[in-house]
Amino acid sequence: MAKNIEKYNEILNLILNTSQYDIVKHKIMSEFYCKNDFSEKAEKSKWVNDIKKEQKPNGSWGRFHSQDSSAKQKYPTTENAVLLLKYLAIGRGNNIIESACNYMEKLLSDLSLWPDAWEKNKWFKLAVPLFIASKLTMFGSNHPDFMEVCKIWVKILKSSFASNKYNGKETDFIALENIGVQIDGSYIGLNSINSILLFSYNTNLIPVEIQMKYIKWLHYNPNNICYTATSLNKNLNELSGNKLYDYLRIMMLLSKFNGYADEFSHEIKWLENQCGKDGYWDFGNKINSNLKLSDNWRLEMNRKIDNTIFVLSAFFSSVKN
Repeated sequence: MAKNIEKYNEILNLILNTSQYDIVKHKIMSEFYCKNDFSEKAEKSKWVNDIKKEQKPNGSWGRFHSQDSSAKQKYPTTENAVLLLKYLAIGRGNNIIESACNYMEKLLSDLSLWPDAWEKNKWFKLAVPLFIASKLTMFGSNHPDFMEVCKIWVKILKSSFASNKYNGKETDFIALENIGVQIDGSYIGLNSINSILLFSYNTNLIPVEIQMKYIKWLHYNPNNICYTATSLNKNLNELSGNKLYDYLRIMMLLSKFNGYADEFSHEIKWLENQCGKDGYWDFGNKINSNLKLSDNWRLEMNRKIDNTIFVLSAFFSSVKN
């Protein structure tokens, strides 16, 4: 795949020269080239302003994890808002992000501030620190409570894959010892999108061999990744809509792990083959519109540009490496 890096750079440079939207240019420069040339202009974009308008004075967007159906908001939870901000490549130094991160750090320090209802199952109260830390980690934090959550979950991961393959009994043993509940097969198990998110931004804490065992296990696990619409052992030709969107956004996270390019070589090849003759990807109406960067998709080229950036985000790490 590395042989295609020149081709993909050409596409990205073409988009930089043709898109009228600063948020598109910012996303490319920030995510693919680690530069902030368009950051100030990007902060004035339609999507960032929409999210900013609904941010509360305390840095939240109301509920954190569970949507309040009575609240008339475009961005129904803090989780939803910060995930979109991260996709827009808005990071630390931005007032919206700083306020949101301060809020999440306060939540980790004092769970009595949790704004949602406490669900009545044995996992929920113990899952809340994971919900918060997995969103805070996208922007980085040195807060001691955040660091402690990372330490505990990395310990669980390492113990679960200490042998040649995943050991559910060991997962339950170490989880019970450290967070007070068994997690194998639960919505806060290691195949949860929240766990994957937390680990993907903390691979420096995870031994390479554990990373490789983990993504292999995820790849062939027949169960859906919790809080998504798909598992990773699906045939991509059979996926569309939210399932395809979820699969690709999981790939985006897994691209941060050692061994990703080899483990997901078939899926990466499939994605490459979906590229049109014009050099762009376009899934049309078959994929979730949450990946919008351009103000609208009334122009076909806007949709193609946004689809292309989304796809390249799902495997560009492996191209560069």
